[in-house]
Amino acid sequence: MSGDDDPRILDQRNQIEKFCRLRGWSLIQVFTDHGFGGHTDARPAFQQMMDQARSDHHPFDFIVVSNRSRIARGIVLLDSWLEKLAVWNVSMVSVGDDDGDLAWPAVPATKIFEDYEARQKGRKSEESR
Repeated sequence: MSGDDDPRILDQRNQIEKFCRLRGWSLIQVFTDHGFGGHTDARPAFQQMMDQARSDHHPFDFIVVSNRSRIARGIVLLDSWLEKLAVWNVSMVSVGDDDGDLAWPAVPATKIFEDYEARQKGRKSEESR
């Protein structure tokens, strides 16, 4: 199965397409990094997306994600990118999170626990290899 056929990727894309359609938003581009985890921002498509967000004439005003962990699994990394996006006047919207909007600085404290859990799962995954 290729990354494009991965049911999880297809489901995330369908969620985002529906979310945008219901709001009358145009989906400009889809950025997908197959085989990369959210514990790092050293992902080619992620960097391309952030380069576009950083540009003076960014082609989008919102980055829509299925949930926060698609951007970063760590609270510090997520925080850092949300701060940069705010400076660049780009908002991040999360389809699957209760608040719907990830505008800086409102990152719930529960994300600290999710960060810890993600790191624990990552360690277990690395140990099993």
